[in-house]
Amino acid sequence: MSLLQLDVQNGLVFTNDIKNQSDPNSGFGAYYSTNRFYAGFSISNLLENNFSEITQLTDEDGKLQKYGPFTDDKVTVPIKSIMVDKLRGNYIATLTAKMKIGKTLMRQTKLHLEVAVAPKVEEVMRFSIIFEFDDAKSIAINEKYLTEIVTPKIPIGGKVIIRGFTDIIGETDHNQRLSLLRANDVQKVMEAALTKAGRNDVTFEVNAYGEDEKTSPFENKLPEERFYNRTVIIDIEK
Repeated sequence: MSLLQLDVQNGLVFTNDIKNQSDPNSGFGAYYSTNRFYAGFSISNLLENNFSEITQLTDEDGKLQKYGPFTDDKVTVPIKSIMVDKLRGNYIATLTAKMKIGKTLMRQTKLHLEVAVAPKVEEVMRFSIIFEFDDAKSIAINEKYLTEIVTPKIPIGGKVIIRGFTDIIGETDHNQRLSLLRANDVQKVMEAALTKAGRNDVTFEVNAYGEDEKTSPFENKLPEERFYNRTVIIDIEK
């Protein structure tokens, strides 16, 4: 099989509508490999006397790009040379294969090409502190940690998401209130540190989950798991 590949470093999505002329010894189609992110055109089942190929790509504006002639089994063309600065486009690919016996085969296929743009990923810094059993007040070492380590890492105009949790010991309503008190305590400590630093540019979001086992960081089967569920998690977004 002779193959022209489009080297898609940034990812490629395409569909094709093959218009194949009648020939019992040949076939023309589109090739796609999800492992290598390649797309291309192939002409298969040609006899061993296949000599050379020329591939032409015509875009929606009628601009023609020509590649070849090729005699190798596999040729790679960078996607940048085809798309240039476009993010998407429709093309008609025409492949002409000339055989040593003098016969010429021509096939066409329609391609819709799109350069896959990676989604923007928000960077988040995560911290957490542990509370004593049934207690909503941070111990001194945790206040120091929040004030001197966590709060200074908040960027200008940043957002802080605070989530409070409890273990499953006690009444559900009580644990719900306790988780909110814990989250509010963390917010209070961090706001005090920001005020001392002369900052008022930070947005806070506070959530309380109580003993909800669907959202708790750990299970509640073991004492160690319940210990770590008495926590507040702090996420800092840019």
